[in-house]
Amino acid sequence: MKKKTLTLLALLSALLLLISGCATETKGVSGDGKKVRIAIRGEAGPEGAILSSEKGALVVDPRKVTTLYLSSPSNEDLKALKHFVNLKFLRLDNSDRRDKEELYDLSPLADLPLVGLSLAGFDAKRPLNLESLEPLGKIETLSILDLEFCQVTRVESLKNLTGLRRLFIRDGRDIRIEDLSELAGLTHLGEVSRDVEEARSWKFGPYAQNGDEPLLGLLISNGNSQEEVDAVRAAITENKAARAGEGPDENQPEPAPEVSPAPADPVGSEKSIPLYYFMESSTTAYDASGNLLVSYTLKAYDSAGRLVWDRTWANIQPTMTGVSDTYTWDGKVFKEIYGDLYCLDVRSGAVIWVNSEDVGGGVTLCPYNGRLYLTNFLGDVLVCLDKDTGAKIWAIEDSDKYWGCAIHAEDGVVTALFGEEGAYISVDAQTGETIRGGFGYTVPDKTVSWNMAFASSVLENNDSRYGARNVLDGNPETTWSEGAAGYGVGEWIQIERDTPAEITKIHIRNGYHKFPETYDNNGRLKAFRLDFLDGSSLTYAVDAHEFRGETDLIIPLSRPVSTRFVRLTILDAFEGERFEDTCISDIIAYTR
Repeated sequence: MKKKTLTLLALLSALLLLISGCATETKGVSGDGKKVRIAIRGEAGPEGAILSSEKGALVVDPRKVTTLYLSSPSNEDLKALKHFVNLKFLRLDNSDRRDKEELYDLSPLADLPLVGLSLAGFDAKRPLNLESLEPLGKIETLSILDLEFCQVTRVESLKNLTGLRRLFIRDGRDIRIEDLSELAGLTHLGEVSRDVEEARSWKFGPYAQNGDEPLLGLLISNGNSQEEVDAVRAAITENKAARAGEGPDENQPEPAPEVSPAPADPVGSEKSIPLYYFMESSTTAYDASGNLLVSYTLKAYDSAGRLVWDRTWANIQPTMTGVSDTYTWDGKVFKEIYGDLYCLDVRSGAVIWVNSEDVGGGVTLCPYNGRLYLTNFLGDVLVCLDKDTGAKIWAIEDSDKYWGCAIHAEDGVVTALFGEEGAYISVDAQTGETIRGGFGYTVPDKTVSWNMAFASSVLENNDSRYGARNVLDGNPETTWSEGAAGYGVGEWIQIERDTPAEITKIHIRNGYHKFPETYDNNGRLKAFRLDFLDGSSLTYAVDAHEFRGETDLIIPLSRPVSTRFVRLTILDAFEGERFEDTCISDIIAYTR
């Protein structure tokens, strides 16, 4: 297969969320300081600001509107925004197609008290055309700025927005930010301000639906090299450190008040835990009597790929129950090794406790509300343990149920699933009292769904055969193959979703799995980096002797990572027997 260099970023899925609003029989935004008529598709909030709904129009009191969405407004419509004197969040897009795209003058936005601003073009081929970003640099209150598919080539006018908490820039095809160094004056990216906290009530605000964490940080996706983006991120970090040494700045927004997490919220207590990932492997041997012995090793690596600790359980006589998946929670690692449940410290690997009495083997775990729930392949139907000591709080025995295979907790109820016919039992999480049972229960899917995938290059520019979206279809017989020279070191693939998800584990099907020969003939990941929305990343080097082999890379994380995207960058590759094409069949992420 001959490769060709891909010169254009392949953005495969870029449909914007179409928000239902008023009809469009007449066009325009008009009115005065007391009443504004919105006769283009859009929405306004809160509800108390809406005076009436007419045919094809929405009439609002502009003084009460705090959130506003407009699709394809004209420059005359933007002038009417001067009446929205308390507007906190604004979204403008061009999702309503028009024959002629207008060059938008953003000057009317300069005097608005905006905290969040989202400007979005329909897709990469049809960006939102902006006259200049200069007016945005004058909005002192701006904390969140999203520029998606906007015709922007320079960002120097944003350098005065040092109070930004979030900056997201994704430009159209062939559009680049010419000078990222202009953004180096930013100091607050990734921090939570009081204004951002108040954004929980914004209809189009920066919080995920029903989410607790704001979408904050620096995300630039314009074909810029990772080195360019890293340089900006490093400069921001240095500026923050320098500012901290200067003392408080009266011109900066007030920091957010500290909010203590609820005692029952395990995720909140994990925010300070370092980001590690785990690898596991096993070796076998035989004793003098010919009995099979297994030695099992669990290794923890930091985000740079350095070994932090490893623990080996040596010369164990295996049983049919094997070992469990690796679970992490609240600074602890939980792992069942042939009938013994171990709790380890995530930072050191030291054993905190071992429970051998209440574990029947083949354990499936579920952390919930400060407790640890488990179901066994053999043994008690359901067990509730103290997560800090391993002590049993209660257990349920039922000789008619066995092969516990799944467990789920929600709304104060814990449900365990057994066997192959969907038998289940649901109990009160606190007391263990049975609530219901029977057949046909389905445990909620823990895989994370993704809306789009795109890559720095695609083999032969053939998106249907080798495109980025192939890693999202769950089919190991399809693949993404990079299209650069050699094995694509430095090439990347990125998967995205509309709202962030708490990722606890990543599964990568390494290589091209359509046939044994396609796997052998093509390159496979040997080392790579994963980058996330909050600026965190991890570097992973494939161990060819890993427990599950190099074909499937299972990457449990030491804590959940809240992210809206995952970018994988190739750092090294195993050579193929015939072709210099590095391939990935699937990227799958799991949430708790």
